[in-house]
Amino acid sequence: MAEESKQQLAKLLIEKEALIEHLIKTTTLIHSGALSAALAHELNQFLAVIQVNAEQANAVLATHHQPESVADNLNRIIKVNQSAAELIASLKGLFMSSDETMNSVMIDKIIFSSVELYQKRLKQANIELECKLEFGEEISVQASLIQQVFSNLLVNAIEALERSDKVDKKIIIESGSEKEHCAVTISDNGPGVDQSQSHKIFDIFETTKTNKSGIGLWLSKHIVDRHDGTISLSRNELGGATFKVVLGNLKPSN
Repeated sequence: MAEESKQQLAKLLIEKEALIEHLIKTTTLIHSGALSAALAHELNQFLAVIQVNAEQANAVLATHHQPESVADNLNRIIKVNQSAAELIASLKGLFMSSDETMNSVMIDKIIFSSVELYQKRLKQANIELECKLEFGEEISVQASLIQQVFSNLLVNAIEALERSDKVDKKIIIESGSEKEHCAVTISDNGPGVDQSQSHKIFDIFETTKTNKSGIGLWLSKHIVDRHDGTISLSRNELGGATFKVVLGNLKPSN
């Protein structure tokens, strides 16, 4: 009986090691797949901005008028390209390592940088943008990743309004202090999100849009979670959606 028990124990140990090895491989595949999907989704956004600016530059060159605006387009392309490179490096670090480089940055400046990327698209869609940026302090974050969160939420609002038949389309971005944390809200007066779907809107590949991957909101939540923050969705008084990001435990002590 003792020998039989010993053999059973040895078998269980082998099975345990096999299970651990399987879990390690599975987790690696999940991270690799998530990283690939995230990179593809986010790079598509940058490529869209590059495409718009390149087309506008060509249009100006064809008319031989306002050559200075071509320089503006080219500078935007360079800036977007640099942002894409920073995002790739940050995403690789996010999925491949737990070591994160945090820097003290002005959160309002990060929001403004995100807004700047989509000014032309906002104008083309006849969307009024109102910014009420009042946080005015530095907090420790991975700047390129947090900027991508705000870019994702802004694009989400733009796409919601592009699908809307409203005439007075509007997006409001606000930042401020909330219980010694930084709170940022991005609201729109679009169709909003069905409340029956709101509980799973941050799930990977979940989307309410046609021909969209659903990676953006999942990745945004993943990034915010890694910053010990929270992200939530609610319906606002305009009938549209409000996304709220609270970056917790990040306000520096004086």
